Amino acid sequence: MKTSGFEYRGKTEGGYEKHYHLDGSRVHIRPDGEIVRTGPKMTPQAGGKKYRPRIGPDSNPTTSHNTGETLID
Repeated sequence: MKTSGFEYRGKTEGGYEKHYHLDGSRVHIRPDGEIVRTGPKMTPQAGGKKYRPRIGPDSNPTTSHNTGETLID
């Protein structure tokens, strides 16, 4: 991930590994190996609070909460 521009930022109290990119995107790796990718914060077109869209395995935004991506040792 380092070669892709992500910086390791430690672990949360819940055991998630945190990796942040300069463009604002993030990757969290859960203790069970599930990968959660989110993009930079964006404002909804209809207005409202900014949020980070989840990114799917195809590198496009998705509405799915679980994309099925996991780490393999």
